[in-house]
Amino acid sequence: MIDLRGVCQSPILVTLSNSPGKVVPGGHFTLFFDVKSDSALPDPLDGNIVLPEKWSLLSQRIPVRIAGQKQLRYFFVIGTPSDCKAGEFMVRFKLSSNQGQTTAQVPLSIQETRKIEVFVVSQPGFVKEGDTLRVTYLVQNSGNRTEKVFLKTNRGKIENVQDSLTLEPGAKTKVTVLQIIPVTENNAWQCSSDVTINVAGAGQPVYQVVTIPVFSSKIRKIDPYFRFPVEAGGGYLSYQYGDKKMVAYQYAVSGKGFLDQKEKHYADFTVRGPNQFAFPAIGGYDQYSLEYNYKKKAFISAGDYILQLSSLMEFGRFGRGLKVEQQFRKTAYTVFYQKARFYPNQKESVGGRFVYKTGGLPALL
Repeated sequence: MIDLRGVCQSPILVTLSNSPGKVVPGGHFTLFFDVKSDSALPDPLDGNIVLPEKWSLLSQRIPVRIAGQKQLRYFFVIGTPSDCKAGEFMVRFKLSSNQGQTTAQVPLSIQETRKIEVFVVSQPGFVKEGDTLRVTYLVQNSGNRTEKVFLKTNRGKIENVQDSLTLEPGAKTKVTVLQIIPVTENNAWQCSSDVTINVAGAGQPVYQVVTIPVFSSKIRKIDPYFRFPVEAGGGYLSYQYGDKKMVAYQYAVSGKGFLDQKEKHYADFTVRGPNQFAFPAIGGYDQYSLEYNYKKKAFISAGDYILQLSSLMEFGRFGRGLKVEQQFRKTAYTVFYQKARFYPNQKESVGGRFVYKTGGLPALL
């Protein structure tokens, strides 16, 4: 109990009956004031609260007076701004009557919070080999103290930004990561863009990564000879800093081609893993995918694949599941199940598509 006393012509005791402790920026708390006197309290008696700048009074209770009453209770629900700096603040409770005024002061402490957030604000739906990939991120200081942050990316470079930035509470800035998309032998694949934010004096960095579909600038011919090429490789990296040792490794196996001389059965598979997001120098993600088609009329995609159901929806979603497609002379259908990767807030999706080809445009159901 905090005993706050004020003096006026009649002896009135003002008591704060609760202690809110440290207050979180952007939160709210309640103060209860008990007003007592050995004799009947004067009438009228007005109580009001005086708050620091930008603080808000969310709710209050004015007690109902009864003749001869010797005790009253006031309570106030107070909100603090989200960008309120850490430190000590004073809240004043003023009690006024025809006999004078009593003021009770309540010191309150705002808790220090440190929070740097990174969001993707701009990214292309896809890129072609040889293009420059641009992804724009928003870096925001959601805490209540000034922070010095250091920016870096594992791929490409950060455009027109120094290695470090100073962000006031509530401040935000945009950074753009650039990288040249290499030319490969694949018709379609996935690339990633990332940014790492290290905060001075903080332990864990803030990391954000996004994947973009990449398509070839030209259709590459399939090897006419009957063979199924397979590529395999791996990498290992380790370093030690003091007593801390970090180890990362990744393997990759891929292959594509026809399975028979008549070129009826075609397969394309990729096996790569494990995830190395915890190791910024690697930054890769695992992928286990298999694609099969029969006479270019029946298609099966298993494991990790890009879902492109309709141009009216998103251009492509990378996830894990199963997709089956089959085309006939006048009809075609697609059924799929997929769980999106890298977006934990997206749920699993199941669906399908049926196409009926009329004399004019195909009917899509």
